Amino acid sequence: MFGQLKPSLMATLIVALAMGLSGVSFAPAEAAETPITIVDSAGRVVELPYPLERVIVLNPPAAEVMRAIGVMDRIIGISGSLARPDYWPELSRLPQVARFAHAEPDYEKIIELSPQAVITYGTHPAIDLQKIADTLASAGIKVVGIDCFKLDTLFRDITTLGTMFGEMAAAARLIVFFQDILDPSLTPRDKDLPWSQDFRGYEGDVPTTGPPPAAAPPPPPPGTPGRPARKAPCGLGTASP
Repeated sequence: MFGQLKPSLMATLIVALAMGLSGVSFAPAEAAETPITIVDSAGRVVELPYPLERVIVLNPPAAEVMRAIGVMDRIIGISGSLARPDYWPELSRLPQVARFAHAEPDYEKIIELSPQAVITYGTHPAIDLQKIADTLASAGIKVVGIDCFKLDTLFRDITTLGTMFGEMAAAARLIVFFQDILDPSLTPRDKDLPWSQDFRGYEGDVPTTGPPPAAAPPPPPPGTPGRPARKAPCGLGTASP
């Protein structure tokens, strides 16, 4: 059914999905630069330019998801944790604004790069998210906490990143990938939350809604006889970050 939808309706459904899954809201369309409001992993409400085009990323898990949804070209600065030519060839030569993901960032370097936003961990105990946000607020730089390292909230984090960058279709495909390979007992336990719904009815550019597929025994792990190994999108999960 979705394969026959007109492009305009497809776009409307993607926006509706983003708003339903991320608690996101948009400013009126007539605004010169349409901002978007998201809720990050720390539960903070953050207003951002939409879509984001220039960001600094400090934490590798968020960078992994960004690579999988195809927005690596929007990263203009990194932490030392991402300065690995063997694993992050596309990022390793970018300016470093922190020794590693958990280190105190160099605020002067961040301000010099003039990003629209800085993406760091939302709930990691070693990160003082509010301090970073308060320090950069006077420069007009937004700070977003996106974890991407907790399975229970991974789908929500993927959806939030997809929404921030205007790449909801790519985010939905990544969620489908994970739902297809993860044992059902390992998927998010927040069954009452919209981002934990089953996306395996996904077709084309928009996840479909409707009844979940019939229950079936979990498939054998990749690499076992009768089930070929699957490659993760854009190398996601192929090595430790």
